[in-house]
Amino acid sequence: MTKSTHARKWRREDFDGVPGAPEASTWYVEPRRPLRITKVDIYRDGGTGTMLVRDAADSRWTFCFDKFLGRLCVGAHTSDDDAAFVRSGSPLETELFDLMDQELQQLTSQPPALSPRGLELLSHFHQHALAHSGQHRRRSASHRR
Repeated sequence: MTKSTHARKWRREDFDGVPGAPEASTWYVEPRRPLRITKVDIYRDGGTGTMLVRDAADSRWTFCFDKFLGRLCVGAHTSDDDAAFVRSGSPLETELFDLMDQELQQLTSQPPALSPRGLELLSHFHQHALAHSGQHRRRSASHRR
């Protein structure tokens, strides 16, 4: 897996948190909905996951999953300057978990947009990110409405 250079970069000045542990809680530029996950992969560094999200205008945002805890982050890789943890309970986290839930639920209603490996990785990263966020079991977005 190589890093994507076409995705929007997150800006460090928009991050919250403490030095050494920046956090993002909102989109720095609002995407045009609907959003879709178009790729999920894993780096050869021992487990960092990556997820590419596209919006209706075909803008791209990269997210990653920390290789140690599986925590959801913004940016292509946790070692990048534009990477930050997604704040637990934030609007950004809620929207991304809803998006992952929807992608995983679509398996039964239509052909998936992701490859079988991508879906397997998404399921794995999703579960680890939920556990880190304290949401071991989450009702799907369709059941909350």
